[in-house]
Amino acid sequence: MTRMRIQSRGFTLVELLVVISIIGVLMALLLPAVQAAREAARKTQCASYVRQLDLGMQSYEAMNRSFPPGLPTTYRAVGGSLSYSQVGVMPGEGTGCLGPNWQLAILPYIDEGPMYHDLLNCLDGGGGAIDACSTCETGFGPVGTWTPVGPIMPGISHCPDGIDPGYAFQQLNLCGGGGLINPIAKGSYACNWGIGGWAPPGWSPNNNTAFDYSNAGMFDLVALPTTMARGRQVLATGGGVRMHSVTDGTSNTMMLSELLAVTSVSDGRGAWTWAAMGSTAFSAQFLPNTPGVDLVPCYDNSGTSPNSPLWVNGHTNAVAAARSNHSGGIVMVGMVDGSVRPVAGDTLDLTVWQAMATRAGGENVALP
Repeated sequence: MTRMRIQSRGFTLVELLVVISIIGVLMALLLPAVQAAREAARKTQCASYVRQLDLGMQSYEAMNRSFPPGLPTTYRAVGGSLSYSQVGVMPGEGTGCLGPNWQLAILPYIDEGPMYHDLLNCLDGGGGAIDACSTCETGFGPVGTWTPVGPIMPGISHCPDGIDPGYAFQQLNLCGGGGLINPIAKGSYACNWGIGGWAPPGWSPNNNTAFDYSNAGMFDLVALPTTMARGRQVLATGGGVRMHSVTDGTSNTMMLSELLAVTSVSDGRGAWTWAAMGSTAFSAQFLPNTPGVDLVPCYDNSGTSPNSPLWVNGHTNAVAAARSNHSGGIVMVGMVDGSVRPVAGDTLDLTVWQAMATRAGGENVALP
């Protein structure tokens, strides 16, 4: 009986190299698709966060018959002008006194009841003895010991596409030398302050109608009489924009959009408890992601160039454009009616963007 020997052989070097080359080509073809899918997922998640914040605003409005105040303040008019250093100045005091901003006001409506409870406890400390200039540090002003809320940020306040080497969102001490003891986390979303600067011309706590509301957005400075600047009263609950004031229509008016923060400890952009431009407020004076136009109060230009979108020019009557890291220059925009729209600044006309930002501008333009 003859035995047949079956001889087997392995891959030759050439065959192995061919297989490796084929795998490399397939990977090169697949990676862009994978990256695109991941980016699409991050955009979808960001849009979901915008919608949840937007719904929180609407729940607040349903309960209090107004949207949250942009910034409650005990500011006294000084020579008819307004600057960050003057905000909240009360008789006998030389520094700013601010109430909690819109993000803090909606905490109970975005499933953050315990955090809101901590805030109320801080404001109420000692039977209502704590005023907006005391130990509840919600913005510019004296040193505080507000640890329950400042360093801890709701997860939906942080865009998943906001993390990259240039724009890390961390719990950082902000505005070095500004008196902050505790870190304040940085977030990704800002309310629509309209198409002008942070301080409307002619605004004073005694006359909220002294300026042209045709430029106003969904959030404003809200005056707090000095007799009310204590305890929970500094929240100015129910003192924001009312639904009937949105005469341009809820589907035509922006509620909020995105912004970017930077890693520097001396840069206040993104600080989620501050209603400052670039922190939790934006202006539609410029298109989204417009380079080099921001005027914000606490900034650090180190590590950026004048051509960078995050280059800052100053802080006089501040403005800050909406910004994001999404591909295609897109920012997610939440409208007053609860819808969310992806908007690309490089394909949008400024007139349209500004029409979206005003609540009573009376514009006649076709929105995207």
